Amino acid sequence: MKVRTVIALLRIRYCLKERRGNEVFAEEIVTTGFRRVNGRIEWLPANGEEVLGLLKSANPIGNISSEERGAQVEWALEILRNHQDGLRGIADQRARELEESHARLREYTGGGRIQAEPYPPDVLAVYVFVPRGGR
Repeated sequence: MKVRTVIALLRIRYCLKERRGNEVFAEEIVTTGFRRVNGRIEWLPANGEEVLGLLKSANPIGNISSEERGAQVEWALEILRNHQDGLRGIADQRARELEESHARLREYTGGGRIQAEPYPPDVLAVYVFVPRGGR
């Protein structure tokens, strides 16, 4: 890893609506992340190989001061607060994937389609991976 990367654990809730008017709620936990590349935020795919691989393979090589840890986390939280559209985009994408998955299942079991409407995601945890030497 050569660029500071943030991994965020999100809870996404959905209202699932059937054509008959029935509504049920569902939720899932997803991992996603982002990094700043050339001054722009680059979002990583939710539950993608890169995000999960980083979580599995991270190997700390040193400690940073508590002040630096606080600054890194505050930086990540500020990005998340200022880029709600990115989080909404992830929730929308997951909702479309849920609808498609449900439609495939209903082909075999019968029944109608659902519409998944996501709520804004809740950020449950934030991990900031800082490469050796800084940002």
